[in-house]
Amino acid sequence: MPFERRAEPGKRKALILAILVHLLLAIFLFFGIRWQTKHEAVEVELWSDVPQGAYKPPPPPPEPKPVPKPEPKPEPKPEVKPDPKPASKPDIVLKEEKKKPEPKKEEPKPEPKKEEKKLETPDWQKELERDQRDLKQRQREQALKEQLSREMNMQQAAGKEAAAASSRSKGLASYVDKIRAKVRGNLGFVSVSGNPTAKFLVTQLPSGEIISARMTRSSGVPAYDSAVERAIMKSSPLPLPDDKSAFHRELELTFCPQEGTSGCSP
Repeated sequence: MPFERRAEPGKRKALILAILVHLLLAIFLFFGIRWQTKHEAVEVELWSDVPQGAYKPPPPPPEPKPVPKPEPKPEPKPEVKPDPKPASKPDIVLKEEKKKPEPKKEEPKPEPKKEEKKLETPDWQKELERDQRDLKQRQREQALKEQLSREMNMQQAAGKEAAAASSRSKGLASYVDKIRAKVRGNLGFVSVSGNPTAKFLVTQLPSGEIISARMTRSSGVPAYDSAVERAIMKSSPLPLPDDKSAFHRELELTFCPQEGTSGCSP
């Protein structure tokens, strides 16, 4: 029969105590070694985008104000002392001074003029100037001749015009006399006191045939006016002028009982 082995009562406690001691020793060694060990530090740079507008530059420092310079004090003005009046000279001395003639000032002599050296004109320039003078002279003479010629032509033209006007006037007077002579032949005798004048504006064709006869001035005697108008119309066709240029479509004719006396003019 085997025997049971009994456990000893103090052995269990000694085992637990040994375990605790070892555990405490292990903890002390762990923390002691770690406390003495130094870890090297690792430097790390962190970069990040700076938001625009977030950073404001510091304001510039204010400009130093200029130190005002001290104004210089005005220097005192020196007192102006009045000039002492000259002592009055006696009358005798003044008279003598007046009598003394003033010395004449010598007029400065004019400096002698320096003789200017005359530059000789070259021959070609002299010849050119001579040609220009001759040309101007010829132009003046030509202009004078042309002016005289124009004046002569104007005078001749005026003379011809005057002669033509005189000729036309004479031709017209002769032409009117022929017409009045024909009308007087058709007028007959009218008893009128005095010498009244009657005027008629006669319109005719180039052939001399009368279109109308209008009285522009009455003689004051109706019987004489009517007799003259009938005589004019009876004279159609009127005589034509020798010169065709003297023909007039309208003619003013004057009639009176006693032609050629004062008070009756064509």
